[in-house]
Amino acid sequence: MTTANSARDPKPDTEACQTLTDRYVAVATRGLPEEQRRDVEAELRATVADMVEAKLAAAADAADPASIEDTERAALRELGDPERLADAYRDSGPYLIGPTVYRSWRQVLRTLLPVVPPLSGGATMLARLLAGDDPISALLFGLWVAFVVACNVALWVTVVFAWVERSDSPDVAAMKQDAGADWDVDRLPSVPTGGRVPTGEAVGSIVAALLTIAFLLWQRDGGPFAGLDAGPLLDPQVWDLWLPVVVVVLAAGVVLEMVRLRVGTQRWVAVAAIALNVVVAVPFVLVLLGQPLLNVEVMDALWPGRDAADGTLDAALAAGVLLVLGWDCVEEVRAVDASHRSA
Repeated sequence: MTTANSARDPKPDTEACQTLTDRYVAVATRGLPEEQRRDVEAELRATVADMVEAKLAAAADAADPASIEDTERAALRELGDPERLADAYRDSGPYLIGPTVYRSWRQVLRTLLPVVPPLSGGATMLARLLAGDDPISALLFGLWVAFVVACNVALWVTVVFAWVERSDSPDVAAMKQDAGADWDVDRLPSVPTGGRVPTGEAVGSIVAALLTIAFLLWQRDGGPFAGLDAGPLLDPQVWDLWLPVVVVVLAAGVVLEMVRLRVGTQRWVAVAAIALNVVVAVPFVLVLLGQPLLNVEVMDALWPGRDAADGTLDAALAAGVLLVLGWDCVEEVRAVDASHRSA
């Protein structure tokens, strides 16, 4: 059972305590900027609470008592589909894909993009490896093919749905007439139980990972010291083996951050992030154990006469990277702990 005042209360963090209002508000405010989300959430909760109180008062005057839960359900049904309410709050203006087919378009892309580009890129990379290409070239070509396929999937799915949106088909006309008519309160999804992740923090992590991948690939030609013609910046003895691994792990980290934005801070996400950090840490641990980090030829070209056996710079750089990775693991544990404490 719920109470009329529960619509005004902060959203519970566990599914067992979620009210219909919690679930409705979560859908209606999804994707809004943080400041606007808080204002809209407070406004919606107040509106639902006022509607419930008014309906309960009317039922009492008519000597027709109704349960609070049924009254809350009736109030939410009167407000209508929360996704269409969210569209109104976002006020996106003129559109290529309109509200009639937008959700179908989004669902098709969500189904195809995680499957078709990775399969295409993976198959291409495997074919290049079997043809005798080196692993880095095969990886780069596979990533490029995956990117091109993803762009084409997004383009042509959008073109088809834009055409459908503007067609005179009786089916589309019926969709426009009946849009939102099949919505029901019982279709409200559960509120994600993970703690909310600041969008800026997640985007910053994604950008940092992508820039790191770009640098690792760029340094193969010497990076900022390409003019020295001394080979890659990082020592090939270690990085010919570990570079593809680190690039793939960083790419997996980008995907994980996107997942985190959707599901919030959850234990399995933190465990996966820590595991990825551990994999990235392995080559830097090897550096601390005596393996070189920077290419000796590049260092000799930059500082002639230096002691080639002095690994202080390599060890210092490796220790700095390990410190950052370790701190990130600590932050993952703290975020999960804070999320559970607030539950």
